[in-house]
Parts: sequence; structure tokens; C-alpha cells
Amino acid sequence: MLKLSAKEKILILLHDHINEQISSKPMLTFSQSGMEEEANISHRLVSEGLKMLKKESLVEEKRFHLLETGRFRSFYFLTSDGIVKVKELKKEIDEKTLKLK
Repeated sequence: MLKLSAKEKILILLHDHINEQISSKPMLTFSQSGMEEEANISHRLVSEGLKMLKKESLVEEKRFHLLETGRFRSFYFLTSDGIVKVKELKKEIDEKTLKLK
């Protein structure tokens, strides 16, 4: 079975929800806690993965004011380089999956 790193899981998760990025109200999936829940990754691994992805300019952080809480919250989105990277990653995964069959 193919094992993905937290960083790779985050990239794929964000890409799988790329159409929702356009929304004026960001989904919880784009927050750190949303990623932890949806991808079943620990808080520490999501935090470290996002830090590396931001450093590599594959993900950007945007802060939004949430009316429900009255607070700002960080949400994360793929950059154009991030989109290219995740497409390469998905192609690589498909090729490895085909070889395993």
C-alpha cells in the first residue's frame, strides 16, 4: 500500500476541494482543524506540513474574520505552484498504483 506524507495528504485534500476555494465564505476544510479532521492527521503533523508547504510557496495562508465567532481564523489555499505539484503527485500515485496491480 502506498504511504503518503502529511504534506502530500494536505496537498491532495486542498486540490480535491479546489472548486470551493472560489467561494467568498471559506469552508472549514481549508482550516487547520478541518484538515486534521478530514484527512485524519494529527495537529502536529498538519501544523508542520503547512509550515513546509508555505515555505515552499505551494500553499498560502489567508485570514478571514468569522461573524459566528467574532474572531479571525487562518485558512490555507493552493498556489499555482501548489496546483502543479499536486497534479504531478497524483500522476505519480496513479503510475505506482498501476504498477502494483
